[in-house]
Amino acid sequence: KHLALSQDYLVKGQNWLALEEINKALDLNSGNAQAYALKGSIYYQLGLMDKAKVAWELAVGIDPTMTDVQTSLERLF
Repeated sequence: KHLALSQDYLVKGQNWLALEEINKALDLNSGNAQAYALKGSIYYQLGLMDKAKVAWELAVGIDPTMTDVQTSLERLF
């Protein structure tokens, strides 16, 4: 539920609301690679590149098959 709400807020440009929802999702399941990937994208949209990097690295650490996230990391730095 929180993951879907976060994605919806991100698409609408409501980045801070998206961040609140993704944090709720991660509070419920801290091992969710998709949630960390989305959190990285939210931080990226907010211009918080260091935080985006950390979130994306966590996502790839949980699920190394997330090649799109790995590509985002490579483009970031």
